[in-house]
Amino acid sequence: MSAHSRRPHVPTRPSVTVGNSWRRGPRHLRQSGEEHSDCTPQELPTERPIVLRDVLTSEEILHSGSCDRCLHSAEIGARGCVVSSARSVGMTTIAELVSSAGGLLHKHDLVAHGATDRHLTAAVRSRSVTRPRRGWYSTWDRDDPRYVAVSIGGRLTGAAALGQLGAWSWTRPTVTVSVPETASRLRRRRGVRVVWDRVELSERGTTWSVDPRDALALAVVEARTLEDAVILVDWARQSGLLHDDDDAVEVLSRRRADAAGLVAWSDGGAESILESAAGTRLRRAGHVVQRQVPVGRTRKIIDMVVDGIVGFETDGREHHQMRFDEDRLKDAAIARSGHVPFRAGTRMVRDTWGPTAAAIDALIGLAGGPRRVSAGNSCLPRVLGPRGRRHWRLAVPRVSRTQELPTGRTRGEAAG
Repeated sequence: MSAHSRRPHVPTRPSVTVGNSWRRGPRHLRQSGEEHSDCTPQELPTERPIVLRDVLTSEEILHSGSCDRCLHSAEIGARGCVVSSARSVGMTTIAELVSSAGGLLHKHDLVAHGATDRHLTAAVRSRSVTRPRRGWYSTWDRDDPRYVAVSIGGRLTGAAALGQLGAWSWTRPTVTVSVPETASRLRRRRGVRVVWDRVELSERGTTWSVDPRDALALAVVEARTLEDAVILVDWARQSGLLHDDDDAVEVLSRRRADAAGLVAWSDGGAESILESAAGTRLRRAGHVVQRQVPVGRTRKIIDMVVDGIVGFETDGREHHQMRFDEDRLKDAAIARSGHVPFRAGTRMVRDTWGPTAAAIDALIGLAGGPRRVSAGNSCLPRVLGPRGRRHWRLAVPRVSRTQELPTGRTRGEAAG
């Protein structure tokens, strides 16, 4: 047979073992133990790992095959495909990148990590990520308040934003979305309130939420009751969002001046929503409340002492269901210190406060009435009725220019 009549040799595709069957596949996939299927623009596969450009190593296996359109490929050299194990080259997926960023990431950031339009399209079609708005990719549920805010074109604010940070609340807050006053092309959604804020406010905060301090300023003035507003301020103090009284006055007065009076209603000693709510109700009823009072010479602390008599403890189910014996020992220590121990659970504070308050009054009466307690002579700001969108208001507090004295002592007695 002459050389001209010899048929050219056509190499066959190498075989790959998958389970107990033999299949065809390119050489680099046979070495890595992965199955390969050619990708076409019409039929995109499910989301597959992509290689981050900033973590590529010398362990990558390069080849110049015909699968440069596959999602395993990366732009290295001229039409080279990068395939290696996820452990050796740090391969990841679009969903993992978005999740590592907190659940929301912009397309520009994904492209900077090596993602292409085909990667993003495949991720959306596989439903591993969704697009709340053009250019944004998220792993949150569609009912998540953060997702709702981004889909509208703004950011969470008010109690809804604080709720994502763990703020205390009896009920789930209404979703409130902040948008700049120059915003346009918003996608309104039923049941969601949109607030138009100054442009400079958009310079603070995150991609899905305004600054927590700005959210607090709005949340307190939109609270349905004074108690709910005080609960938010007590949480802000306990979490470190507010540093001291002066800082609290500056933040709370950003929306309404009278909201600064919440500083007097909140003393920073509440460590739970039960303590905050109970303390506010007792004060509104005319009782003197002291928080975090030491029990004699022990290291134990009473949640609050009412009128110098009742050692009031609030028992949330999360913290006290496994501490029955310890709580009984603490009650004995409270009694030895000269106070009357009294405990109230979640239902007694939240649902049946009337009988709970009556029991406290009865204990105070049995002990001979309120005792004189050392406290400041500045009164709490007076609570006013609703007006407009406000459900509660406070009389603007007067600034005292004299030093506060203990209750029950005149200035002449103090001088003597």
